[in-house]
Amino acid sequence: MNFLILICLGSGITFLMMGWIQKRYSPKCVNSLYGYKTSNTFEPQESWGFAHKYSADKIISSGLVVFFISIIFYFIELEFVISLLVGTSITLISVIWVMVSTEKAIKENSGNKEVVTQQWLGSTDSLRSGLKNEHERLLLQQLKIVNWTKRQQGTV
Repeated sequence: MNFLILICLGSGITFLMMGWIQKRYSPKCVNSLYGYKTSNTFEPQESWGFAHKYSADKIISSGLVVFFISIIFYFIELEFVISLLVGTSITLISVIWVMVSTEKAIKENSGNKEVVTQQWLGSTDSLRSGLKNEHERLLLQQLKIVNWTKRQQGTV
């Protein structure tokens, strides 16, 4: 039995499930129980929401890549130790890629609160009917105030 297939297949399916769960049931407020937690995501609420949405997409992408790698390696026979090392390496590289790309996106968007808020909440037109809690209503209100202020100053 090729253990590379088992490692990559298991990792790919796990990543797909984790990404779907994080995308569907991501925590709305900063908490210490679960979620994508790094020093860049704890401070502003917008970064917390953006990090979860962005990293969920990256986790799903990573899961698909690892899953298809396992299918490719189905046709390649490797020794036990080599397959174990390659499978573990592929999984670790996937995790590191998700973290590095998410942290990079957070840093790129952290200076632009409006962009982060819009990416987290979606477009303001589609939000009017689907606001889920008071915190999202307040963020939308702040976004509208920022846009109105920019229009008044002529910077938009």
